[in-house]
Amino acid sequence: MLLFIFISGSLYGSFIALLADRYSPCVPLPCSLRALIAPPSFCVQCHHPLTWFELIPVISFILLRGTCRYCRQSLPAGLIYAEILTGLFWVSVYMLLPSPLQWAAAILNYSLLYLLAITDRRYMLLPDMIVFALLWSGLLLAPAFTYPDLYSRLLGVCCGYLFLYAANLGFRYCRQREGIGEGDMKLLAAIGAWGGWQSLAPVIVIASAYALCELIFRRKLMASFRDSLPLPFGYFLSIAGACWFLIQNLSILPTAL
Repeated sequence: MLLFIFISGSLYGSFIALLADRYSPCVPLPCSLRALIAPPSFCVQCHHPLTWFELIPVISFILLRGTCRYCRQSLPAGLIYAEILTGLFWVSVYMLLPSPLQWAAAILNYSLLYLLAITDRRYMLLPDMIVFALLWSGLLLAPAFTYPDLYSRLLGVCCGYLFLYAANLGFRYCRQREGIGEGDMKLLAAIGAWGGWQSLAPVIVIASAYALCELIFRRKLMASFRDSLPLPFGYFLSIAGACWFLIQNLSILPTAL
């Protein structure tokens, strides 16, 4: 059963990766949705259409050794990461959550956070349409979960936004420039709508630690790196939000403090 769920999750991961790849905040939503249907999947290097065999998640990547069958150029590594991580996420959700409604809610949460992470990484932009979809779905689906309750989620929305807003005010006072985008404030509020106010501190710690590791990594490997280059903090917040959602639902951990 777990193998079937992993395969299903990998197929969905391939789809969500395609959606993230073809989505652009610079074009109207109907155009982005049409891009899911046409053109068919193709190699980004030689633009040769891919056959059904080459679209099998994980297996095709391994059998083709991570290269295109036609031009022998390397395939995007992010694709197999998305397939494996989504498959593992589906297995985790199946094992942690008791009801199909909660499974669907968890998959929705993961999908929106994935799209936000990729969009912020690529465009340094967090579209309001996706952020507000994440926020309202977290509030509307509150009855499906016993924890956190709706009050904690509403408090999480308010505190999430106000915390980063205050942090940005302090940064602007010290450095005379903006340090945190408004999209990041809205995103943390949306994460609070899912995890409640209790999730804010862990999410910020995880996101900040990940961002700090990447900053150190960039400084070590990139001679031309400048401190003034912005980091897509929404990318790190999205990953931290997805991780904490699973941690919060681990039955072996106390979630109500």
